[in-house]
Amino acid sequence: MHSFLPSFLRRGRRRREVFLNWTTSDNPLSTPILPPTVPPSQGYCGSCWAFVSALSIQGALNRRWLERRRRLDGFGACRNAPVEPCCGRWKISVQELIDCDFFDHGCDGGNLIMAMEYVKRYGLSKQDEEDPYSGLYGTCPASRPSSPGHPHVRLAEYSVLESLNDRAIDRALLQHGPVAIGFQADYALVEHREGIFAPNCGRCGAGEECVMNHALLLVGYGVERKANASASASSMDGGGGRVEDDREVPYWIAMNTWGDAWGENGFVRIRKGNGCRVTAQAVVAVDAYVECGQARWTDDRVQRFRTLTVMAMLFSVIFFLCKKKEQG
Repeated sequence: MHSFLPSFLRRGRRRREVFLNWTTSDNPLSTPILPPTVPPSQGYCGSCWAFVSALSIQGALNRRWLERRRRLDGFGACRNAPVEPCCGRWKISVQELIDCDFFDHGCDGGNLIMAMEYVKRYGLSKQDEEDPYSGLYGTCPASRPSSPGHPHVRLAEYSVLESLNDRAIDRALLQHGPVAIGFQADYALVEHREGIFAPNCGRCGAGEECVMNHALLLVGYGVERKANASASASSMDGGGGRVEDDREVPYWIAMNTWGDAWGENGFVRIRKGNGCRVTAQAVVAVDAYVECGQARWTDDRVQRFRTLTVMAMLFSVIFFLCKKKEQG
């Protein structure tokens, strides 16, 4: 079958089938939707679920804004939003999600799906200096910033991915953006420093039920090609840890919530597969938008501009025909 795409576009598409990273320019938008310096530190609060959920939503929101800005060339990216709070990229308030999400349990853990559902129903405000992450489970204010009348982010759609399906995760990463996953973390992950991490949770990895006690944000994928055949003997050490292999090793790029001093500047490359039930629970924010008061991002201003342009062109044509008829 012949492709009608230019060769440079085909090369870019083939590369994205192997390498993708939403924190760099190696993605379909050729610009990061999450800054590469973003890996947060949850401290002693069990808030990984909140960070990961909020970052997936933030990625969807920033991707929507970037796509719209490019498509409309910067005109009408926000409706009824002439002020900064409603336009541009946002950093969503994780602290508000911890304090106010009554579906979950604050610093004692939470469920990724329920966190997405909360933001879909009630929204989240923009993080500012008055609402920094404290690492504590606080009290949700009665008039929180995301209440009606204040600019806030809403989740329009999210998708729970098919369990134990690597390809479904890869498709979601490419089509939508960062994917939130829950899995069973062990001491091998805590002690991991560099290289590709191969999850191996003993009996849990052998098919017994796993207890998902941590969440990560998948931001991309890749393949590492090993050329040292002598290293193949240490491929798996049985307890999880670094992979040494002489073959191609596919991996996901994951952002952790243990600060940038852990792992590879706060990130970890996880070998693809279902070790430690990595693919058992995965959810992705598909689309998010900003409500400024009761308004919402749409293309109304652009539509009005196009309507006026068409009307002006029609009047010009009518005027030209009338003048021509008078001269004739």
